[in-house]
Amino acid sequence: MRRWLWLFPLLLGAAPSSPTALWLLAEPHFAQVAQDPRVAALFREGWVLEPVGPKEHPTPGFPILPVAVFHSEALFQRALAQGELKGVRVVLYDNGLFPNTPPDEQAHPLRFDQRFAELARSHGLLSMCDFILPSRRSLGDRVPQKEVPPCSLIGLNTVQQSERDPARYARVVAADVAVIRSLRPRVPILAGISSNPRGEAVTPGELRQDFLLVAHEVQGYWLNVPAPGIGCPRCLPPNPSILAAALAGLPPEFHTAPLENAALLSDLAPR
Repeated sequence: MRRWLWLFPLLLGAAPSSPTALWLLAEPHFAQVAQDPRVAALFREGWVLEPVGPKEHPTPGFPILPVAVFHSEALFQRALAQGELKGVRVVLYDNGLFPNTPPDEQAHPLRFDQRFAELARSHGLLSMCDFILPSRRSLGDRVPQKEVPPCSLIGLNTVQQSERDPARYARVVAADVAVIRSLRPRVPILAGISSNPRGEAVTPGELRQDFLLVAHEVQGYWLNVPAPGIGCPRCLPPNPSILAAALAGLPPEFHTAPLENAALLSDLAPR
């Protein structure tokens, strides 16, 4: 099995020259998930996209790409104007059904994805957007050109809630990846995985199979440990240990599909 190699122990958070995987995980649960030495080693062989606020600092000891998350274009513009993005490498635009996302942005996701990506590019930032669910478009607009955003990285948060059935999860990921690759064959894709999908609790074994079944399709994972709220009203209380156990059980040679865009590989590399 192919295994990406890195040169030195990452005691100071130095990044491997090529990652085994991209991992997106928010700071509130990072320490809890990475406290297992096997998970820490997995993260250190990859690159970690960690959302941080204006007064927060990236977790030390890991190859971190600091991420700022925005639910509206206006909030992104304000952060730029106020100089709040020093050190940020990636800006994530999540224009879902959030109270601080204007209705126009919810109703026209692709248009605002395009505007967000261009604004990020003009300020030397990489952008990340979610794949646009067909349900957010009218029947006649359900074509790849209307579902695939132009951002630097694409998330598949849309595949969550099928984690308890790994075979179904793999089918959903494969279908969405095929749509994205039909337009953008080399864009990095991060599959969403929730350790707390609504309904019955998912098991570490089910999540482990989810990771393994789609590793050849994607370049990384958007890891979620949601709490009950607007985004997941029927979620159980968050339990990061489920995600940690799933990651800890992955084989030592685990890796995702490689990043094939050399220019983006250079732009993404943690510094």
